[in-house]
Amino acid sequence: MLRKSLVLIAVISGFLAGGTQLSQADDGTPGYWLPRFNTDGIESDAAKRLNEKKLWGYIDTTGKFVIRPQFDTADSFSLGQAQVSKSKHKCSINRSGVVVAQDLSHRRPDEFEVTHCNKDIFDANGSHLIAPQAKDIIVYPVSEGLAAFRMPMHMILNYYPGYLPTSVKSLSSLDRDQDAFGRCGYINEQGRIVIPPQFQHAYQFRDGIAKVEKQGGEWGFIDKKGAVIGNRYFSDRWDFNEGYAAVHDHDGWSFIDKGGKYIAGHFDGVAEFSSGLAAIEENGRWGFIDQKGRIVIPAKFDKVGSFSSGLASAWLDGRIGFINKSGKYVFDGFADAGSFSDGIAAAAVNISQQEKLQMLRTSQEWTVGYIDTNGREIEPAVFAGGRHFKEGLAAIQDKLKWGFIDEDGKVTIEPKFDNACTFSDGLAAVLVRDRWGFIDKTGKFVIAPRFPTTYDNGCKHEPPQSFSEGFALVCERSDQWHYIDKQGHEAFGEQKDSCSPDNCHPFCDGLALVNVWGKDGWCYIDKHGVIKLRGFETGCQSFSEGLAAVGQARTFTCGFIDKTGKYVAQPQFSKAGSFHEGLARVAFGTWDYSDFKGKWGFIDRSGKIVIPADLDDAQDFSEGLAAVQVGERWGFIDQSGRKVIEPKFDRVGPFACGLAVARISDRYGYIDKTGQFTIPPKYWLCGTFSQGRALVVLPKSSKATVTTDAILKFPIRNQQDLQKFLERAKNGN
Repeated sequence: MLRKSLVLIAVISGFLAGGTQLSQADDGTPGYWLPRFNTDGIESDAAKRLNEKKLWGYIDTTGKFVIRPQFDTADSFSLGQAQVSKSKHKCSINRSGVVVAQDLSHRRPDEFEVTHCNKDIFDANGSHLIAPQAKDIIVYPVSEGLAAFRMPMHMILNYYPGYLPTSVKSLSSLDRDQDAFGRCGYINEQGRIVIPPQFQHAYQFRDGIAKVEKQGGEWGFIDKKGAVIGNRYFSDRWDFNEGYAAVHDHDGWSFIDKGGKYIAGHFDGVAEFSSGLAAIEENGRWGFIDQKGRIVIPAKFDKVGSFSSGLASAWLDGRIGFINKSGKYVFDGFADAGSFSDGIAAAAVNISQQEKLQMLRTSQEWTVGYIDTNGREIEPAVFAGGRHFKEGLAAIQDKLKWGFIDEDGKVTIEPKFDNACTFSDGLAAVLVRDRWGFIDKTGKFVIAPRFPTTYDNGCKHEPPQSFSEGFALVCERSDQWHYIDKQGHEAFGEQKDSCSPDNCHPFCDGLALVNVWGKDGWCYIDKHGVIKLRGFETGCQSFSEGLAAVGQARTFTCGFIDKTGKYVAQPQFSKAGSFHEGLARVAFGTWDYSDFKGKWGFIDRSGKIVIPADLDDAQDFSEGLAAVQVGERWGFIDQSGRKVIEPKFDRVGPFACGLAVARISDRYGYIDKTGQFTIPPKYWLCGTFSQGRALVVLPKSSKATVTTDAILKFPIRNQQDLQKFLERAKNGN
C-alpha cells in the first residue's frame, strides 16, 4: 500500500527484459536499457515483434472469415461485442465488425470493487450491534444474497477472538496496514454476519459456492453455511464451471464435484470444463477428459483452447486450427486462434515476409557487427542483433531470423531460428516457433524443441539456461523448471516444483547452488543431485576457484566457505564477489533498502584483506587487472592495489585479449593496459573480447541513448508517478 510519505526513487534491478525501450526524449529519440548486454548480447525488439506480428479477424463455425483480419489483438465475443486493438488503440466491435461505443454493461462485476455500505452490521442473531453503518468494515458486492466483508484485526479481537490468526501475538505487533487488512467473512442482505471473519480473501458466491483463501496461500470452497467442501484446502484452484472445479495439491491437478468428490487426476495442467469437456496436460501435451474423468481426446497437442459450438482451437507441431470432439481437425491454417463464443472465434493470419522486412527497415533500432583486436571489421555492422563469441561461434540475427557465424565471419549455421543463445558445452539453445531446443555446432538438433516460451498464464519466461558442466536448467510442463543432462533427460528425481532460475544456479566447480531441496535454505548439490552443503541463508554465490560467498540474514553479512563447508573468511562483509585470479572483491558499508553505500577492497584465499576497502566500486580481476571506481570515474589496479590506469573513464569492462571496453561520454571504444585507446570510442555499445572477436553496436539514430546499468532510477513524487512507472514496467518500456 502506498504511504503518504513521498518515495523519491524507485530502484528496479532485472525487472525489464534486455532490449527494452526505456524512455523517449522530447524530440522523439528513443532511449534503451540493456542490462544484460554484457552476458546476452543484443537482439532487436522490432524484429521480435515483427516475427510475432499477425492480423486478427473472426471466423464462423465453417472456418470462413466473417470479419476480415485487420486487428493487432482480438478478444472473444460476449453479449454481442468484442474488444479489439489496432495501432495501440482499443475499441469494441459488434458481430458485423462495426466499431461501437464502449459498453461495459456485460462485464462481470469486480469481485474486489468496494461497495458503499451504510448498513448497521450485527452478529448472526441480530442481537448485538458490531459496526454502526459498517464503520471500519469493507463490504464487497452482494452475490446470491451474501456479500464478502473485511474486518480489521482489532474488531476481530473484540468480537471474534477465536478467529484471530495464531501468528498475531498482540495488536501492538501489527502496523496500521496489517490491522486494516484483517480477515474476511460474509454478511447477508440484512447486515448480519453469517460466516465469521476467518479468511485471507473471500470471493463472491456462484451457484451456492464461494472460493476462499486461508493464511498461508491455501485455497478451498465453502457453502453458504461456511462449511468447507470436501473438508480440505488446496495449493491452487480454478472456479467451479459446469459443476466441477480444478484443484491442485502435491500430486498435481485434479477435478472435484460440488460435494468435494474427486472425479479425475493427477495432471500437470488443466483448464475448466466447457461444453462437457476439460483440457488436461500430461507430459507437456494436451488432451481432453469428459465429466466422468475419462480421457476422450488423448494428450497429443502442444496447446488447446476450450470447446464451444462443438469446436476447440488446437496446436500440433505448428499446425493451428480447430478440432471437433473426436480430436480431428475440421479446418486449420491459422497463425493463432481463440475459442468460439456466440458462434464466432478470433483467428489470426500471418503477414507476408516481404511486408515484415519492409517494416523492419523503418523500425530497426540498431545495427550489429564484429571486430578483431585491431578494430578491423570481420563482419560489417548489418545485423539486427547478435550474441558474443563463445566456443568459436556467435549467434547473429540476420533480419528476422537467427543463425551462427564463425571467427572469420562465415555463416556456419543458416539463419532459420526465431531466437538463438550462445554455445556452451558444445550446445546452444535455439527457438523454433514457441519451443526451445538445443543444437550442436553442425546445426543438428540434439534435444528437440520441446521447452515452451510462456507459462500457463501466457507470461513469457526466460529461455533455457546454457549448459554448464553437463547440465542446464530448463522450463518444461507449464511452469516447472528442472535440470537436464546433455541428452535432454531430467537429471535429478528430487527436484521441486518451485525450481526456477532465481533459486537454481548453473554448476560451477562441480556444485550447483539451489534453494528448493528440502527446508534447509540455500544448499549446494553435486552432479547426482545430492546435497553436499546446506543451511545457508542469503547472499550466496556459486563456487569459484574452490570458494563461495555465503550470507547471514541476521547480521546482513557474508563470508567465504570451502567445499567442506568450513569458513575461510567469517561473515563480516556487506557484499562480496567471486574469486578470480586468487582474489575476491568485498565491501563494507550499510544498506538503505536496496541502495548500498560503502567501500570496496579485495581479499586473498585465506580471507586476508590485501587491498584496503577504500574504493567506491570494483570489478573482478582479469588478466592481472581489476576495474575500480574512484569518485565518478573508473580506472584499473594491479594485484598489489597499485593504480596502473588512472580513473578517467565513465565506464569500463574487464580486460580480455589485452583490451578492455571503455566509455567516454556516450561512446565506447577499447583501451590497452597503458590506458590508451587503441580502438577509438565510436561505438554505441561494445562487448568484451572473446577469442579475439568482439560484438559492436551502432545506433540507427545518432541521438539515441543507451544504458547497460543494472539499476535504474525513476523519480516517483506521487501516486500518479507511481502508476506511470508501473504501467511502463508492465508494458516493457
